[in-house]
Amino acid sequence: MYSHDHKFIYVHIPKSAGTFIKHYLLSNIEEGYKENQNQQDYDEKYHVTCERSLSAIAEEVPEYEEYFKFTVVRNPFDRVVSMFSYLGGWKFDYFIENNIDSPMMPYVQEFHKYYMSNDFDGFIKYAYEDQTIKKFHAGYYEKYLDRIKVSGKIKIDKFYKMENIESCLSSLKKTLNFKSSKGFDDWRKNSSSGYKKKKKYQDYYSSYSRSFVENHFFEDLQYFGYGF
Repeated sequence: MYSHDHKFIYVHIPKSAGTFIKHYLLSNIEEGYKENQNQQDYDEKYHVTCERSLSAIAEEVPEYEEYFKFTVVRNPFDRVVSMFSYLGGWKFDYFIENNIDSPMMPYVQEFHKYYMSNDFDGFIKYAYEDQTIKKFHAGYYEKYLDRIKVSGKIKIDKFYKMENIESCLSSLKKTLNFKSSKGFDDWRKNSSSGYKKKKKYQDYYSSYSRSFVENHFFEDLQYFGYGF
């Protein structure tokens, strides 16, 4: 998402409070947003549904370096568990309940099998080791750092952590001269939160899955200061 009028670029890392952040941004730059929160209605003006990397956005915004560029990151171990619940649980139910005929359904059905059998290791093997998740959404597989680089160099001005989302909003209010640092009470922060079957993300991991995620997102874990 980006705004030419307000000179900001938000690099959306999927499953890292993206919908919540977009709600917050739109509520501060669009009058009447509380009455119409359908984000697709604002897509032409703000490219709200854009979940592309900064390098892809830079091709559309040549003067991107003049904009305030930010992203929100999340502990990769926690995010992959959220992906497991989202793709195998929430997304499957959403397709079925809304009778959606999607070319992605065969992948979602496979994710659902692992989810229903509580086979997190199987999900890691199928989705990440076999890289099947890239066919669903490349952003689910990519490293965070790769999404905030242009020509191999990190070009983001600020990153926030989803774990400290309230301080993120306070900072954005100050930086972007917004009126509010609060979101509407009914904004969902995680559509798949109700599908999680265990209290802690650590409880999902075996030595295999922990090692794989640690190796895959090693640079992100180091750069953003996350651990298991």
